[in-house]
Amino acid sequence: MNAKILDIPSSEYHQLSELSRSQLATFRESPYGYMKQHIERDPEWQIEVTPAMEDGTLLHSLVLDHPDLIDGEPQDFPGLAIIPQSVLSKSGSRAGGAWTEFAEMNAGQILRKSHEVREIWAWAKMLCRGKAGDNLFCGEAKNEQTVIWQHECNGNVIDLRARLDRVILGEAIVDLKTCGNADMNDLSRTIASAGYDFQAAMYRWAWYSATGELLPFRFVFIQKDKPYLTRVYEMSEDWLSNALGAVFATLEALNAARLSGNYQDKKADVIYLAQQPKYHILEGV
Repeated sequence: MNAKILDIPSSEYHQLSELSRSQLATFRESPYGYMKQHIERDPEWQIEVTPAMEDGTLLHSLVLDHPDLIDGEPQDFPGLAIIPQSVLSKSGSRAGGAWTEFAEMNAGQILRKSHEVREIWAWAKMLCRGKAGDNLFCGEAKNEQTVIWQHECNGNVIDLRARLDRVILGEAIVDLKTCGNADMNDLSRTIASAGYDFQAAMYRWAWYSATGELLPFRFVFIQKDKPYLTRVYEMSEDWLSNALGAVFATLEALNAARLSGNYQDKKADVIYLAQQPKYHILEGV
């Protein structure tokens, strides 16, 4: 159905009314939580921005929007305020009158200590190397592509949106992620447990809806701890196909909830049997 690509900043994207991947993922995890967050908009249920989320936003902006500043000085980066030691307490915490004044003066900006900023810049510099660099900085590509499209579900139309980190034209869709461990086995578990496969399938579907191109999907991971390893992971077609099935099933469930007004979490009414994992071996004393 109707689909188009919009050239808009991130701030405008988050004001769009179409259903996002994160909202659909919330419904998949908990229909009741989705109702509280996105229908009733209960303040107690809204997601608070964490430092880790801000670090991810800063890294994305640096790599995708301002790659020319990777070799520059962090204090010149828009939207970032480096915290001077003088406004911190003796223990280095963010407390006291000087800190409060500094925070108020820099409201709306990401506030980071000097060593925290240097680490994010180190991530960005590592991402310039090897296959990560090939996928993030080379080739004819478009960054931060917003796609809106529609899905017909049992006679009802659901409006959808997605924001793709990077599209290497004619080659692949690329998404940038941080991770705790760049081991490939751990990354597979991370992709599954964090719902990145769900994201990949939905984003690829978005691009296909707007362009007719069914591109491979790649994740570029940067390990947050030294030695800041990078890995490029291309999703298999089987995995993407299974994940897309989950996307469609979730949309059907959401459509049914909208029609009935019932957003109860059915999984909460089940007692599950906990099976001992094969890797968990219990031994006697």
